[in-house]
Amino acid sequence: MDAEDVTMLGVSGSTYRFRVDGDAPDLRAGNIIVAGGDASKGAVDKSLPDTFLRTVTSVVQDGTEMIVETAEAAVTDAVDACDLTEIFDLEMPSPEFLLPGVTRTENGLSFDEIVLWNGYFVYYFNIMDPFNSIAGNLEIRASDGYVNMESTTLDWVLAIASSEVTDCTNVYESRVEMGCDLYIDAIAELNWALDPIELYRGTQRKVTMVGWFPVVHVITTTVTFEFELFLGGGVQVTLDDLSAEFDLDAGAIFGDGDWEYTDNSSVVINIPEPALDGYARLRVKPYAVIKVEDRFYGVGGPNIRAEPYVQVETSINSSQWCLDIDVGCDVGCGASMSILDDVLDLSWDSPGFNLIDATLFHDCWALLAAEEVTAESVLFTQRR
Repeated sequence: MDAEDVTMLGVSGSTYRFRVDGDAPDLRAGNIIVAGGDASKGAVDKSLPDTFLRTVTSVVQDGTEMIVETAEAAVTDAVDACDLTEIFDLEMPSPEFLLPGVTRTENGLSFDEIVLWNGYFVYYFNIMDPFNSIAGNLEIRASDGYVNMESTTLDWVLAIASSEVTDCTNVYESRVEMGCDLYIDAIAELNWALDPIELYRGTQRKVTMVGWFPVVHVITTTVTFEFELFLGGGVQVTLDDLSAEFDLDAGAIFGDGDWEYTDNSSVVINIPEPALDGYARLRVKPYAVIKVEDRFYGVGGPNIRAEPYVQVETSINSSQWCLDIDVGCDVGCGASMSILDDVLDLSWDSPGFNLIDATLFHDCWALLAAEEVTAESVLFTQRR
């Protein structure tokens, strides 16, 4: 068929549909139809096959549309005799898809900051209290990567005599080099807050006289202990210049009626010594809640709240150890009024104040080796 006058309309199983713009070709059962790379030219559906080799079993002409039923065909059905030898130099074609971060180069690809895997998990001890939880993250990413393909060829030999294949060779040869810097980051955090524990509660009544009018004060003092814990840590494993070299030489050879598979490929993998870097951080904050409430006649009145605390936070990494101590007090005050069965509360918090804010730094490795710890720098501040 003349490709200029025939356009492929569709393929369904072994049924091929064509539109004929000129004279209809004289197709009969037993004929061979073959397309060599442009069968879908001019077609609306670009997913149709560009190449095929089929045996015609029946033909139906319906106006300008030709419906051809086909069956599989072999090369020897179309070619009685040939002796072909080709060496194809293969290059990377223009990309149909290119991942963001990947760039075409002269001989291959380069990429940077490609996330290979990223996973996150979180577990809540109490779903109603999101503070009590364990969370973590694991990420694997590649940076400064490359894939180079050099000397890529396909050796192809086909010999046919008397409609029989006598020799056939398909051997693929290529040198592929690939490498990257591989990073594995793992992070985990624990947040934990104890339920408040009431340590003390006491009530006392005082009476004062305003002229002849007595005022009764109901004063309640409570002391509650609360505790917060944060424990976090992470580790990074770095493999700089992880690389591999592939010399590929593989294929199939047919001769003397038998197929022989050949594979002379070799692989050299360079796995560098991993570099480890990590950190850990611990924060402990015990604090007391002291609340003094004064109720006139047990109905309502002002209250004051004080939360003295001590916060100790320490962090360590491969190069430095740090200890941070905060001692301070958060304060607040308000008023409450009982109206029938309802309690109306008004409250506000002051900024609070730190009594001590001390930070101690020390070189981590020197700290591990020293008999006596001497701080490189110590900072104490006090403010109200």
